[in-house]
Amino acid sequence: MSIQWNNAYDVERELHLLGQQDDPREIYKRLQGMKLQASLQLSQLRKTGQHDPLFTEWLESLRISLSLAPLYSNTIETCDVWQNAMEEAWGVQTIEFNERAKLVWRVMVATCNARVRSL
Repeated sequence: MSIQWNNAYDVERELHLLGQQDDPREIYKRLQGMKLQASLQLSQLRKTGQHDPLFTEWLESLRISLSLAPLYSNTIETCDVWQNAMEEAWGVQTIEFNERAKLVWRVMVATCNARVRSL
């Protein structure tokens, strides 16, 4: 399911709702979609010249946070794998993440803590 975000609030709201999701498979699938959507909407914003700094920051944070995330296989990886990918993407440890990255990280933790071996 692909969704077009209209502003920073839409992104933040979706992450909050996703973090409350019980099924890690659903979170995993949605994160895959969010990774693609963030890149697509960033490209669209650049092409149209729209300037919404907060929205752009959210999209960039999603793009960076999910850039190396283990969203490519039929299994949900351990939290260590997710954490290493996120820290490598940002170049800092989790305790140094900005607030947007911390929210994405909380969703990732919800995924790996409740993970199932296969999707």
